[in-house]
Amino acid sequence: MNIHRLKLQALNWLVAFSVALITQVSVSAASFKTDHLQVSINDLGQVAAFVDLGSGKSYSADGQASAGQMTLLYGTVQAVVKVGELSQYLSFELVSVDPLEKADRVQWGPIATSINHTVGETIGVVRDEDFALGIQVLNVKTLGGPAENEEGRDVSRGKTAISMPWGSTLQAYSIDRSRPRYASVWGGHYPNMPIPVIEGETYIGSKIALFGCPVDEALTRIGEIGEEEGLPRQEFDGIWSRQSPLTGRSYLIVEFTESTLPEILEYAERGYFYSVYHGHPFKTWGHYQLRPDHFPNGVEGMKACVEAASAKGIR
Repeated sequence: MNIHRLKLQALNWLVAFSVALITQVSVSAASFKTDHLQVSINDLGQVAAFVDLGSGKSYSADGQASAGQMTLLYGTVQAVVKVGELSQYLSFELVSVDPLEKADRVQWGPIATSINHTVGETIGVVRDEDFALGIQVLNVKTLGGPAENEEGRDVSRGKTAISMPWGSTLQAYSIDRSRPRYASVWGGHYPNMPIPVIEGETYIGSKIALFGCPVDEALTRIGEIGEEEGLPRQEFDGIWSRQSPLTGRSYLIVEFTESTLPEILEYAERGYFYSVYHGHPFKTWGHYQLRPDHFPNGVEGMKACVEAASAKGIR
């Protein structure tokens, strides 16, 4: 069955739906603030202003169109978005859509900004010399980028932020995966493929954060948002991996053995490598049995290698 959908074209809509019948959107105007950023939403549901509260400068893209919740009307479809005003960011969570069967996906944005000095397409942060604006997805059902295909997958390096001639856009989306679907997958190489249902996995609960801050605080802000929202967080020696001084340091790749490791560790020390990486330590990659030619003492032999490296401050 072919369903012809009317695609919403307003560039700055905070939430857009791909549905069978949509004619218009309306919402009461609102304004939200963090310590550094003010976001204003007009009565069409568009992000009308991004303002740096420190300098008073607006980062809205001209011509591109109280904390609690907003109700948006898309023709006969009503969406309720819960808004959180925190000191460092704003959160937006889709809490209901009625009728649910009218929409098969949601699009956060595209939100237009005037910034195109540096556009982080994967991480979803744009910045000029002074100020950074960012969008962060806050759960696994929400993906960065535009919902540009039926597959629900982005094969590029990322489109959470997209450079435009007049600035940039920030966007994210979520798909109702609880319905049986057919789609052309893997870049269109496999047409009309059945996509299994994931029970209960709708776009309800899709959630994003918007933030603005001085440029040198952007990475810290992303970490704070992740902590506040309980997102997975990897640390090295108690430091968030994205801010760890170990990030980006070189490591020595060599297929060491129990007998050759002492010499390898000497080279690692001389080269100031922080770790030694064995690229093929396993006999099989199903049960992960260690190679007997490299580790004749099995797990105990590997453990001894780790302890020897740790004694020299090498991972």
